Amino acid sequence: MPLFLYRIQWLDFRTNYEAAFQRLVAVLPEGVREDRPLQPAKPQSKGYVFISYAQEDTDFVIRLRDFLKDKGYGYWDYQDSDRDYHTQLFLELETV
Repeated sequence: MPLFLYRIQWLDFRTNYEAAFQRLVAVLPEGVREDRPLQPAKPQSKGYVFISYAQEDTDFVIRLRDFLKDKGYGYWDYQDSDRDYHTQLFLELETV
């Protein structure tokens, strides 16, 4: 880890979300916390689907996107994306 980052407080939510969330609440200043325990927000989506397809499959993919939306899933579609081909794909997927 670079030396200048050692002073920054951070929590890793990737491995154990609940523990990191509880730690976050514990370190908040007293005036910010409420008397009742906070609960993590419900996920906005059941999960995400990566869609990559050939142009001739566009009609099927349009129906697939509608199905995923109806069932509560998010998706990432290369045609809907403002893809920057100079960055790594996983970084863009994390922001979606």
